[in-house]
Amino acid sequence: MANAKTPAAGHTTRPLKAFVSRLVFVLSVSVFVAGVGLGVYESWSEERRLPPIYIDYTDEIEELSQSTDYERTIEELWLAAKLDHFAHRPRHFFDLCRTGFRANDRKTMREGLEGLRLLMETGGSADSRIHFYLSVAISLQPDANKDDLFEALGYADQATQEQPDFAPAHVQLGQLFAILAVGENKQVDVVELQRAALCCETALAIDPSNTDAARTLSEIQQILRSLPSSDRP
Repeated sequence: MANAKTPAAGHTTRPLKAFVSRLVFVLSVSVFVAGVGLGVYESWSEERRLPPIYIDYTDEIEELSQSTDYERTIEELWLAAKLDHFAHRPRHFFDLCRTGFRANDRKTMREGLEGLRLLMETGGSADSRIHFYLSVAISLQPDANKDDLFEALGYADQATQEQPDFAPAHVQLGQLFAILAVGENKQVDVVELQRAALCCETALAIDPSNTDAARTLSEIQQILRSLPSSDRP
């Protein structure tokens, strides 16, 4: 991976700093919430073979999780995980991470992530999107470091391979590439940034209405345009 030269002073410093902060925000909020809305639970809702009482119960949790009653939501999600007779715990642990993020509850976020890890390690998951869940849950952790983000990137890549038509996974992968393309010294890895753009373009080809993919792609293109002409692709 060849890093681009450090941009000239006053030419790209401000755009790069703005780019990093915007991407972090999009990664930690937009993809997580939009990913759920764009299909994270699609596979669940399609499996109407589940007993109606269980479907109704999980629908109630989804409605509850949209409210600000985080304490009750967390209690109900743990109960749902304990009642799980259909190997769909990943959905509940993922929702625990989401609720913990909304409530600024690090303990719940960590426990949700640990639950997902355990399911993956033991093979106790029937949900094909567990790698996407893991990628987002890891990247949302407040203390996530560069190694964590690389791990999340690996899971996102696996998610795109397992389900190539799932746009949120491509967005997640692209945003992780973009975050990791900007080093601590503000040097930009142009190759990795181009890979990020390609992921977003793939997501938009699958789902043209994906606003997170469009927003991230616009940010990436802005940074590429701001680079000195010698460093541009």
